[in-house]
Amino acid sequence: MTWVREYYVIGKLTPSRKTSDSEIVVMKIFAKNKLNAKSNYFRNITATQKKKKAQIDVIDIKEIYEKNNKNIKEYGIWIKYKLNFKAVNMYKEYRDISASGAVGQMYSDISSKYKIKFNQIMVLRIERLSEKECLRSSIKQFHVHDIKFPNI
Repeated sequence: MTWVREYYVIGKLTPSRKTSDSEIVVMKIFAKNKLNAKSNYFRNITATQKKKKAQIDVIDIKEIYEKNNKNIKEYGIWIKYKLNFKAVNMYKEYRDISASGAVGQMYSDISSKYKIKFNQIMVLRIERLSEKECLRSSIKQFHVHDIKFPNI
C-alpha cells in the first residue's frame, strides 16, 4: 500500500454575474488524505477556472478503492510542474497493482530526479495501458512471455 490515495472531489462554483447557474466540477485528485485532496482541488480550480477560494463550495470528498489489485498493470501518467516560471509537461509509464501505487512511484521518481516537491506536481491524466500502447523500453521488457527471474 502506498501513501498516495485517490479521491473524487465534488465542488460547486458559485454563479457569477454572467451566468445564473452554478457549475458542478468533479476532479480526481491524488493526495495523502482528505485535507490535502481538498487543498489540491482548490489549487487546480483556481488555476483552471479563474475562481477564488471563497467562490468554491466543496460538496463531497470520496476515497476510491480499486477492486482488483492482484494483477500488475501498466499506467501512463501525464503530469505538469512549474520550474523557474515555466510550465513543463511530461509523460511517464509505471507498472503497479493500483493507480495510486503508480502515482506514488511517479511522485518519488520525479522528486528525486528533478528536485521538485510533491505539491508542485499536478497529475493531469492517468490511463491504464495495454501491452501495445506502452512506449517506454523499461516497461516493454516485462512483456516477454517466457521471462524468468532468478531465485534468491
